[in-house]
Amino acid sequence: MELTGKSSFTAYGFLFKKLESIEKFLKSELNYANAESIPEKEEKMSIAEAAAYLGCTTRTIDNYFNRGILVRHHEGKKVYLIKSQIDSGFMAKLKEGKNG
Repeated sequence: MELTGKSSFTAYGFLFKKLESIEKFLKSELNYANAESIPEKEEKMSIAEAAAYLGCTTRTIDNYFNRGILVRHHEGKKVYLIKSQIDSGFMAKLKEGKNG
């Protein structure tokens, strides 16, 4: 079946949005897969705790995950962050942005 005219633009737009969604998901999963194993002593923070710590919203934390600034870790279904990684990774990216 060949698409022509307006229907082709609609179909291509739909497919493009789907590809963007898949790309976002894969980036998120790569962050998860590349996360180092966490020593038990490390302080864990929930997304809400991390947002309060950084003075931002939980949506901003999600954006930082998607941009690779912060790394999400999983313990079962629970998602958490490591405080030392927040401090080192976030501050490095912040400094990089100011100097870049």
